[in-house]
Amino acid sequence: MHGSIYISDSIDWSCQLNSGLRHRWQSLPDQQRGNVCRDLCQRVHGTLVNAPSWAGPLGRPGGFGALRFVAASSQRVDLGDLPSHAGAFWKSIWVRGTPSGTQVFYGPSDATWWIGFSSGAISWNGSITTAGTYNDGAWHHVIVSRDASVLTIYVDGISRASGAMGSTVTNGGVSIGSFGTVGFYFDGELDDARHADGFALGDNGAWAAYDDARRGSPLTLNWLRLAMAVGEAGAAASAFPWHYYQQMQAMAG
Repeated sequence: MHGSIYISDSIDWSCQLNSGLRHRWQSLPDQQRGNVCRDLCQRVHGTLVNAPSWAGPLGRPGGFGALRFVAASSQRVDLGDLPSHAGAFWKSIWVRGTPSGTQVFYGPSDATWWIGFSSGAISWNGSITTAGTYNDGAWHHVIVSRDASVLTIYVDGISRASGAMGSTVTNGGVSIGSFGTVGFYFDGELDDARHADGFALGDNGAWAAYDDARRGSPLTLNWLRLAMAVGEAGAAASAFPWHYYQQMQAMAG
């Protein structure tokens, strides 16, 4: 069983919450959708490579689970080629792990950028890196946001590093859980990767995005309420029934 999500074309509320949001890949239990990590924004669905596993709730704020990655098994989610960023953009992801070296949780095979752990700190490409370390086994929410010429790393809603970065960012063969096919695979759990273009998050916007992520989107909350209404809120994640999705789609019109 794999972690994935499926949302009908008529349900895209979470993709309207954040400015410029183009993609949102979130891990939720769906044993019937197979080897797919679905994009809530209905644009690019990811493919699970070498079977990263559904890890259950794990205490992530605002979440119902995550995908667990094992570096030794070269596990990742392949998102394929995404459009380049010529100007402003932002990306975010929830991370939890205890690596000591360099492990990437978001990056492309064309080797132009990566976001990951570097000796416990969080780094963009090894060139812009937080002073503090976050490989403590706790959940952390990471945002990288670039305006015209400056890239800022936010951890748990707070600016932790920034530096000049004005070149075009290409996105060839992007993966969650690795530096594309280059390597530097991740050991730990990842969830709720978001990818936005044409818009940068300032300090207030980054805090709002973090607050939204830790509270859970209206879609996720309504899905849980639906499960509770039919008396199966306590069911095992692996048994969450597919017909609830269909009911949710019908309710959304």
